[in-house]
Amino acid sequence: MRRALLPYATGGTSIANVGRRVAALMVDNLAAGALGALVGILCLPLFLLAGEGAGAAAPVPGDMEAQMAWQFQFQATAQYAAEFMACVYFAFCEWRWGCGVGKWLMGLRVTDLQGQRPALWQTLLRTAFIPLALGLGLVSPMFMSSLASGDAADLFSLFETPGMFFLPLAAWGVWVLCGVTARARNGYRGIHEFATGTRVVRLQVGPRNRPLRTPAVAPVAVADGERFGPYAASGILATSAGRTVHVARDELLGRPVWVQVDPQGTAPPAGRIAVTRPTRPHWLQGGTTSSASGGPAAGTARWDAFEAVSGSPLPWAVHAQSGFTWEHGRVMLADLAEELAQGTDDGTLPPGLALEQVWVDRSGRVKVLDAPLKPITDGAAAGDGSGPPASAGEPITPEKAMDLLRTAGELCTRRQRLPSHAHDFLAELARRPRTRETLGWAAQELKGQIGRPAIIRWDDRLGMLCISMGVESQLYPLLAVAATRGLREVFPSWPRAAFYTSTAVLAVLIVALLGYFFRGGPFLQLLHTDVRRADGRPASRWRCMWRNLVTWAPWVIPDAPFTWLGFEMLLSMQPAMDDPLAGSPEQFLSMFSQLPWMTGGACTGGLMILAFAVGGILTLVFPQRGLHDLLAGTCLVPK
Repeated sequence: MRRALLPYATGGTSIANVGRRVAALMVDNLAAGALGALVGILCLPLFLLAGEGAGAAAPVPGDMEAQMAWQFQFQATAQYAAEFMACVYFAFCEWRWGCGVGKWLMGLRVTDLQGQRPALWQTLLRTAFIPLALGLGLVSPMFMSSLASGDAADLFSLFETPGMFFLPLAAWGVWVLCGVTARARNGYRGIHEFATGTRVVRLQVGPRNRPLRTPAVAPVAVADGERFGPYAASGILATSAGRTVHVARDELLGRPVWVQVDPQGTAPPAGRIAVTRPTRPHWLQGGTTSSASGGPAAGTARWDAFEAVSGSPLPWAVHAQSGFTWEHGRVMLADLAEELAQGTDDGTLPPGLALEQVWVDRSGRVKVLDAPLKPITDGAAAGDGSGPPASAGEPITPEKAMDLLRTAGELCTRRQRLPSHAHDFLAELARRPRTRETLGWAAQELKGQIGRPAIIRWDDRLGMLCISMGVESQLYPLLAVAATRGLREVFPSWPRAAFYTSTAVLAVLIVALLGYFFRGGPFLQLLHTDVRRADGRPASRWRCMWRNLVTWAPWVIPDAPFTWLGFEMLLSMQPAMDDPLAGSPEQFLSMFSQLPWMTGGACTGGLMILAFAVGGILTLVFPQRGLHDLLAGTCLVPK
């Protein structure tokens, strides 16, 4: 019920982090692009019908100029339709559901300033910024239309600048500029959100880890249970510090209770009776009985009823969990640190506190018992009064409480790949002095970590893949081409093959350098993700560089030369732009005859894309360690 109600609560949303928003944008662009491609396919018969109705049917074979003009006009029409459908996709989905496919996968929603779904005019105005990019998204179809009409020379002059190659990325530049106003103090709102009165929030639905299956210590049933006041005993659970712990039932409230029988007649201290913290079993009622059930000694015995704990000691709970993660451990450590801090202040911590007294109930919360329990599991006699007296053990000091917290921390984090903030916390906990102030600091730190990501999940990795394939796959070849263009200015007499080779070499060098300086890649920092070794230790810069090479070298080595080829083709078109249709279309097409290896290269690119698709699927199945992480000996953890 809590998970279902959280999206409707004021505290159920938080400002979406930048990495998830970028990832959602990439997925939504793919979805809008697929919709636009479908519309483009459907445009062909409509375009033919419209042309016949206007008396402008498709040109006959052999008329190359007319064929090129018709093809350019059709391409322009299809791109206009695709841009229109992209705007419809973003505007309608965000108005109707508050999200498209990408934001839905990333757990994001578009809302107005009151937290409600935005109005239609707001989502329509948002599309003017994203995806339309203030009209820059229409540059490409405008260029195709001018080619078809024969007056592309003026438009092509836009490319006669040093930044000509990056003009197709101008729309992305507008998207980046939309985020320059994003600050924590304004809720990370971009320019487009200030203009439209909207914002993007991330739904917080609580931990998605599997529930704990904590084993519960079972009592030994007895045939004729005794009564302790209103409680009817049904079995014997354990012995504890010379006392016998019975399992009984509160018939009035229908709940189980623990009844602790002390043959020495010692009642709990007044301070212990007054404790009402959720991390200690509550004292319910006490009294005396003339029964000798508490031991062989005749006379009156003291009994005290406490809240029952359905669970087991912390070491049992941790070892019994095959999927025990930091998401579980940090909650337990937060409960324990809070109890140790408050119990130290009021002096209600049990003497001789040991790890066996820290129990975990079936909901994964900690209960600190007054003494260790020795379960009755072998049919041995109980209630014989054996064992240490109830007052055994030394008083708990902050130093001993800190030792217990550190021991529990080591137990709860054993054989795990921890997030970086958990590593930092444990290292700081080991460095700090064993004082009451450190206990309070630990309790506050652990409470703050409960809402932070503890593990990389499939949707987190999906966002990383979208950013990588949408940005990094283009960034590395473009940087390599820009560097190769500088080489061409310095060495204009180099043969064409030398420039293809240098583009591939420079792309690999750029991948290596960015992986070294950014510890795995520039966008991992944006996504608040760290690269670690397979054993959880921090990865060195050299290992991060190797991981980036393993990831991207198979892509950029063939892709960067093809990007340079596209750049050359763009330059080769420039002489014909003064009269693109009446001049020499054969001259433009002749460039393909000089590259007989293009078919083989296209097949190689197809196989490469297939290999990356398979690797991407494996990465989603094993989000912390993809195929490239296995090869590099690394794993990904939240920062």
